[in-house]
Amino acid sequence: MADDDLDYHLIVKCALEEVGFRGVLQEVRDGAELMDFLNRRGRHKNAKLPDLIILDLNMPVMDGRSALLKINEDPQLRSIPVAVLTTSSSAEDMEFCKRFTGCSFSIKPATYQEWTKSIQKILRICLPSQ
Repeated sequence: MADDDLDYHLIVKCALEEVGFRGVLQEVRDGAELMDFLNRRGRHKNAKLPDLIILDLNMPVMDGRSALLKINEDPQLRSIPVAVLTTSSSAEDMEFCKRFTGCSFSIKPATYQEWTKSIQKILRICLPSQ
């Protein structure tokens, strides 16, 4: 999960537990750290590639759009499903995300119950075998 807001990290972690997700949630704070994680650089040198990336668009250092472009440029990373979960409701952002195969777009929910439903939907779409 790549999001600069730690409150969202906690919400997603709790929602994943509630829906019975048994995987490991790896957390990073921005797109640059996500790319370090995916490319196993620095403190992430022993990282395992994720089965799914949950990505915010609006982050410091490197935003989610730039990270998504870099992910798409790499044949190994391109195969990882990306679930964009953002506060942005702009048509431009939605269209941007549609350009990428395996990328879903959702607006961050307002209530915890909606978060749980959103996470369930993301898992069903992006990780159907789970």
